[in-house]
Amino acid sequence: MSRRWLIHIEAAVWPSLIRWRTHPALEAAQIGESYWVAHQEWSEKVPKILLQIPNDGVFYLDDRRRLFPMEGITPVGTMPNLNWQSLQALFPIDVPTASLPGQGIQPVTLQLIADTACPAPNALLIEEDHWDTFLQTAPAFKLAKWEYARSNTKQILVLGAPLPPLPGTSYHRSGQLLIPTGWRFQTPDLAGLFEAQAVPMGLGLALVHPDGNWEHISLMDILPVSRSLNPKP
Repeated sequence: MSRRWLIHIEAAVWPSLIRWRTHPALEAAQIGESYWVAHQEWSEKVPKILLQIPNDGVFYLDDRRRLFPMEGITPVGTMPNLNWQSLQALFPIDVPTASLPGQGIQPVTLQLIADTACPAPNALLIEEDHWDTFLQTAPAFKLAKWEYARSNTKQILVLGAPLPPLPGTSYHRSGQLLIPTGWRFQTPDLAGLFEAQAVPMGLGLALVHPDGNWEHISLMDILPVSRSLNPKP
C-alpha cells in the first residue's frame, strides 16, 4: 500500500535542514513550535532521504489523511490542513546581483571565516601595471600556464599554478568559486547554495572577497596569456 511518509522535528533541528534545501521532493510545514517534513511521493517504504534528517518520529499518512507511526497500524491522529512549502522556498538565500565590469563590487550578505587548512592558491588578483610590466620579461613557457581576465577597474585576475611572483591577493578555486587564501565559508552547505545561485549552470566564476563582496566573471572574459593577446580595454 502506498503511503505518504513524513517526519516530525523540533524547532532546534529546523536550521540544519538547509543542507537539504535543494531536494525537489521535500516540503515542510510548521505546526506550533515544531515542523513536519514530508516526501511528496507516495510509496510503500519510507524514502531514505527522510531517515537522513534528524527527527523525533517517522510517520505516514493514508489516503484519508490519518497519521500512523512508522511501524504502527493504529492511527494516532489526523493531519490538519497546513501551509506546505518546498524547502527551497522556506530557506531563501539572498544573492544580490554581482558587479558589472568597471562598476566596482556590490555588497552581499556573505560571511567568511578564517581557515588555517586552506588549499594552495591558484588565482591571483593584481594591479594592471604590475601585470603589464611582468608580461614584457616573463618566459613564454610560463605564460602558457596561465589564463587571465582583465577588468575596467585596472585589475587583473590570473588563473593557474604556480602563480606568478607578483604582489596581490591570492585565491583558491572551489568549484566555480574563487575564495581568498586563508578564508572559507562558514559551512560547505552555504558555499554550495551560493555557488548555485551566483554561477547558475557553472557559467562563469564568482570571485569572493574576505569582506563578503563578490564579482561575477564571465567565461568569455577569461583568455589565454601571451604577450601579443593581452590588450588593455
